[in-house]
Amino acid sequence: MLYSIHLSQIKNKMKKYNLFIAITLLILGVTSCNKDDKATPTTPKGNVEIVFVPKIGNQPLVLNQGFVTPAGENFTIKDFKFYVNEVAFAMMNSTEKQVTSLSTDSSQNGVWLIDFSKPNFDAGFGTQAYKLTVQADAGEYADFRFAIKVPRAYNMADISTNPFPLNAKNGMYWSWNSGFKFLVINGTTDVGAPNTPVHLSIGLDYRSSVYNFRSMALASSREGIKVESGKTTRIVLEYDVNALLTNTDGSKYSFVAQPGKANPVQVHGGELSDKIFANSAAAVDLKEFKIIN
Repeated sequence: MLYSIHLSQIKNKMKKYNLFIAITLLILGVTSCNKDDKATPTTPKGNVEIVFVPKIGNQPLVLNQGFVTPAGENFTIKDFKFYVNEVAFAMMNSTEKQVTSLSTDSSQNGVWLIDFSKPNFDAGFGTQAYKLTVQADAGEYADFRFAIKVPRAYNMADISTNPFPLNAKNGMYWSWNSGFKFLVINGTTDVGAPNTPVHLSIGLDYRSSVYNFRSMALASSREGIKVESGKTTRIVLEYDVNALLTNTDGSKYSFVAQPGKANPVQVHGGELSDKIFANSAAAVDLKEFKIIN
């Protein structure tokens, strides 16, 4: 009898203890959820269209259509492409906020291949224009930045393990040199002989091109670049091939071979690639930014 009473008391105490534990865990769970909600508020986003427009001076570049270079030489461009990454907006204090890919974008690692031979946007910007659509935090920014390069983590990695668009050669990979070309222009010239193949490329980490447009943005609008929630901001960037073929000392890049010098129509590296890389700093211009809808 005493044993029965003692056992009953123990069971009652266990029930009360279990109830206490259950209530405590419920309170902790609710509190934890509330803390999480407060710690991770949703940041309003806006869409950003980044339009790259290839140019020949003041005229749109048309692939497979000949033009005269600054050196007075005939040139027909058939392919023109480059990798873009580190796309970001910066506030007045230079704090950066990188853009994010849309869920429908096959490139989810912040690297895109701009290929003017596969244009996807005209809207008055020429038949070769290429558009990226991304998302950014809503706000007002003083600067827009991006780089033409391949991130080091992917540049020398096994190409079969790289994510899109760095998982294929795409005419942008040196199998013999192990690494990606950041920018490639293929075409022909009549210099030396009719239809002479031309290949101009930039690669290797130290030839990474980083562009920012802070002073230009502020000169265009004292209000800076706005990204508004639920709206689309369009940024138009022009890439001028004439500037790429104008050397930093004011001389003009020529396809005429010089005795004892590297071949100026087949550039995979060396001094001429350094020259084209230096010229590229002045080749990109931010022409317009506005909210379009």
